[in-house]
Order: sequence, then C-alpha cells, then structure tokens
Amino acid sequence: MQERSPGFKLLLTGLVGFVLMIPLLMVYGLVSDRQHQARVAKDAITAGSGGAQVVSGPVLVIPYEEQRVTNETVNGTATTRTQTIRKQLFLSPERHSIETELQPERKKKALYETVIYLAKMDGEARFLLPSDLSRFGVTREQLLLDETQIRFGTSDPRGLRAVADVRVGGERIELEPGEGVRSSGGAGFSGTI
Repeated sequence: MQERSPGFKLLLTGLVGFVLMIPLLMVYGLVSDRQHQARVAKDAITAGSGGAQVVSGPVLVIPYEEQRVTNETVNGTATTRTQTIRKQLFLSPERHSIETELQPERKKKALYETVIYLAKMDGEARFLLPSDLSRFGVTREQLLLDETQIRFGTSDPRGLRAVADVRVGGERIELEPGEGVRSSGGAGFSGTI
C-alpha cells in the first residue's frame, strides 16, 4: 500500500470536516428558524393581552394657580401685566399597601405555548397635604381642591381587562383612560375626586 503524504492527509481531513459541517449548519438553521417562529408565536399570543406590565401610582394631582406680575415698557409707557399660570402639585401617598393575586393562564398557538399572567390588584393609600406647602412655593389658598385627580400609570394599557374600581372616602370614582403618571409615559387612567 502506498504511503500518503501529510499534505494529502490534511486535505482529506479538511474535506471530511467540511462535509460534516453541512448537516451541522442545517441543524443550526433549523434551530434558529424554530426559535424565530417561537418568538413570532409568543408575540402574536401576547399582542391581544399586552406585554410586560408595570403599574405605578396612585398619585394625587392638585392643580393650583400662580399669579405672575411683569412690568413692561412699551413706547415709553410702563405697564404692569398680571398673568395667571396653572401648575400642578403631585403628591405620593403617605402610606400605601397593595396585594396582588397572580393567575397564570397558558395560551397556545400551533406548536408554541406561552404563559400569560392575570393580576388582580387590591390596594389602599392614604394621602396627606404637606404641612409645609410653602416649601413648594404654594399656599393652601392657591390649591384648586375641587379639581384634584388621582392618577395611575400602566406601561401597556392594552393589558387592562376590566375597569378599575377606585374609591375615595367610600365614594366610587369614575376613571378615564389617558392621563397616567409620567413614569409610564403618560399612559394609564385617572379620575377627578
């Protein structure tokens, strides 16, 4: 039998390695495709129920009016102008407790399955007006207490399944979507107290 040269052996080994890479790449492509299909299926399942949810609040928003006086000179005549500016005072609760009950729900699409969590939240909050309102540059007389709002933020409002039942002092508050807290990009719901 003829002795093979080291170069030929190296070439033959490289050729065998290359041939074996073909099924390896096919398996890699199949796994990659299945992972992509799983992500697409998961996105389709969760699209109707919202994505990951972050709930923030409650926050009390009390509007107030501030008078700004400006002195202007127009054509040599000095005039004083008073302008009313509306601002908002945001209050976090002094005490806040939340209980959350999670209920996992399996959803399936073709071969793929994902878990969606339904959360039932029950909470209580206590708000107090700060005794040192002057620290915020506000007096109690400036506060428009009859326009006070309570706001909640949600990161993805599509995930809300039922209207929240919010009570202030035992009275049910009618909530509207839209004005959430800033931490949620303004998404959420609010109600006038």
